[in-house]
Amino acid sequence: MKPNLMNRFLNTVWLLFLLNLCLVVTNPLIVAAFFIKGSLKLVSLAVGVLLFSPSLTATLFLLNNPVEENVIGMFVRRYRREFKEAVLLGLPTVLLSLVLVVNLIGVKLFPKFQSLSPLFMILLVLVVVFYFYQCLFFANFEMTLKVSFKFALQFFLDNMVLNAGVMLVQLIALFMARQYMGYFCLIGFSGTLFLMNLIVKNKLIKMKQIVNLHEGGMTFEHF
Repeated sequence: MKPNLMNRFLNTVWLLFLLNLCLVVTNPLIVAAFFIKGSLKLVSLAVGVLLFSPSLTATLFLLNNPVEENVIGMFVRRYRREFKEAVLLGLPTVLLSLVLVVNLIGVKLFPKFQSLSPLFMILLVLVVVFYFYQCLFFANFEMTLKVSFKFALQFFLDNMVLNAGVMLVQLIALFMARQYMGYFCLIGFSGTLFLMNLIVKNKLIKMKQIVNLHEGGMTFEHF
């Protein structure tokens, strides 16, 4: 590996380690949900996901706008700046996800409806993909919640191949987290977001160029 490539690789690993540390520290309920059993697991996960949005938007901003120094300081500033709006952004996702999870639990209790279980699981994963897109637009385009919702929805509908890639990364990450949570806490959370972001990065760069050319006048047909 060439020296410049090695330096980029090491810098990326270091960035992911710092971002992962920030994610773990600011989201103890999500980490705890992997170890808790019973009804408390669902409560911990629901509250944890609701409070996860500020961390997610801060992480997605830094993945697309990396800084050479004071990564943690920049994360904290973005986290505090966008906390209220980011929590509101994640609220519909949490409520819809809870509905789907309750339905998943319900169909498992009644053998007659167990064939619907894969459908609810797919819907849950798709909801998370859309949530990721909305946070991505909100963090990198300084959009309002309403506008980020509209663009995320259109992006989701227009990019099914990218959706499949993001879904695959999510499913692999979920499996790895359940099997190797100790190692996952070192770099797994930020690493997963890095891979998800990498899948849509080229599209995101093109959209940023369009925004600059049109001075913010971007419309759905531009992407």
